[in-house]
Amino acid sequence: ARIPLDGPPSFTGYLRDIMERKQWEQELRQSEAFLSEGQRLSRTGSFSWCLATGDIMWSDQVYRIFEFDQAVPGTLELIATRVHPEDLPLLYHMGQLAQGAADGFEYEHRLQMPDGSVKYLHLVAHATQNQHDQLEYIGAVQDITKRRLAEMALSEVRSELAHVVRVASLGALTASIAHEVNQPLSGILTNASTCLRML
Repeated sequence: ARIPLDGPPSFTGYLRDIMERKQWEQELRQSEAFLSEGQRLSRTGSFSWCLATGDIMWSDQVYRIFEFDQAVPGTLELIATRVHPEDLPLLYHMGQLAQGAADGFEYEHRLQMPDGSVKYLHLVAHATQNQHDQLEYIGAVQDITKRRLAEMALSEVRSELAHVVRVASLGALTASIAHEVNQPLSGILTNASTCLRML
């Protein structure tokens, strides 16, 4: 800044070492990158929901899970457009539970995507007080579609295996009965054959 003095122009200035601040900013950026990549790899997104204001904040991964544009703010109405029609009562129940100042909630539901595909989600949240002493839920949403599809495939394979075991058991029982019936019949035939020869 210029100093208003007579004579040649004079200036005053100061220097401030911001190296430490830059290091903290770099570490913060790196931490955010690790968190974002971890959420992407685990298919888990985080969110906060302030009941007093209705404000919902989503991480990038939640936007990816729901396949929404990140420029669109998250709302319950927006979420309801993706929830599978059969699971809408779960969403409304969760909303009522949250309004009742619950300690938290946890549930699983499905999303029906615009292309008709279905995603399975696991949601867990706990209640806390924000800086304005308002009830806020902090939670995580995990895309468990692959796990759920694998469980359904495993259940189907187990069902088929149980059917095969029943059929195999029936075959073994049939063979056992046939053997038990064949033994006396063989004896009878042998005795009858012997009797015919003797006669």
